[in-house]
Amino acid sequence: MERVKFLVKAPEAFVLTLLSGRGFWLKNIKRTGGEISFFAKQNEALKIEECLNKANVKFIRQGDFGVKTGAESLLKRFGFLIGFALGLALIALYSLTVFGADIHGLEIVEAKSVHAVLKNEGINFPHLRLKKDADKLSLKIVELSGISHASVSVNGSRLVINVTEELPYEAPKDTQTPISVIAQFSGVISKIITVQGTPLVKVGDTVKKGDILIAPYIKSPDGTEVPLRAIGEVYALVWHQKHLYYPDTVIRQVRTGKTEVKTATNILKLNYLPKTSFVNYDYEQHTRQVLAIIPFSIIKTTFYETTAKETQFDFNKEKDLIVAKETDLLISSVPKHLRQGAEGKTWHIAKRVDNATRLSIYYELNQRICTAVQVSAPHS
Repeated sequence: MERVKFLVKAPEAFVLTLLSGRGFWLKNIKRTGGEISFFAKQNEALKIEECLNKANVKFIRQGDFGVKTGAESLLKRFGFLIGFALGLALIALYSLTVFGADIHGLEIVEAKSVHAVLKNEGINFPHLRLKKDADKLSLKIVELSGISHASVSVNGSRLVINVTEELPYEAPKDTQTPISVIAQFSGVISKIITVQGTPLVKVGDTVKKGDILIAPYIKSPDGTEVPLRAIGEVYALVWHQKHLYYPDTVIRQVRTGKTEVKTATNILKLNYLPKTSFVNYDYEQHTRQVLAIIPFSIIKTTFYETTAKETQFDFNKEKDLIVAKETDLLISSVPKHLRQGAEGKTWHIAKRVDNATRLSIYYELNQRICTAVQVSAPHS
């Protein structure tokens, strides 16, 4: 029989009269001071609690006893032990798993070449700790063109690869073949440094891309042109620019009000996006970490259905953000080696054109503009 033990803080006579008078089964009745304890049938426990509450009697339900209750308690303990063992197994699996590779020391050789070596050696992430010898993997990486040394190790859950690249080959400089120095950009000449050859422009001249700046010859005392390679550096003020149009009305995706919520567990911290029935949508994801020891989390994804709708666009309201963004993009479009150490300034002009705004952004840079190009024959 399944039983429940109660501890009641009230006189014995009052409690027994209250409960026995209503036909409740009571056994093992004991009195201690001003308290009384007894066992009751489990299927009558809720009614006893209701009866005591109506009588404003304080009591404590001390526990359930019986074969069924004991079995359930044992199953709960067994389930806890199973869960605990599973947790330990996951922790052990996590400690033996490599989730990705960190490659250090690459500047010339592309990282995808190293990843190709890992794939050829059967290493795909997530991957159990390397069974193959790390030195053997290092030798495979060294076989790549441009790498002189490599070391492989495991740090926590990451495969760490440190490489040393070979020095790039530099062909001997040719100082004899007739080659012109030409303009790579259009601009106004600000400085000319001629090492070898004959300059054809001077400071203040306007040149176009492709113009010859230093000719591949020098003149001898008798006026004869002696062909040689032109060498020098030419700097100019160059105006990089871009022009953009922003119409007063634009087509944007707006939310319809319909949503879908998808919840999933994620063990390996992998990027996860469930499927949705919406054709057009945007979404938000919230991740809740369940266990700190292993990467086990619950991801809640909310999808918002969207539809195309014509809306008004206020350029003046967005102007500052647009100008800042497009100016940064214009500057970054200029090769970094041309910007380093060079003086530059930016400005913009916004002008209304029909039902749109025309935005022009300018980037003035005092930069090196020359390059050497092989000519078909010496200058004559």
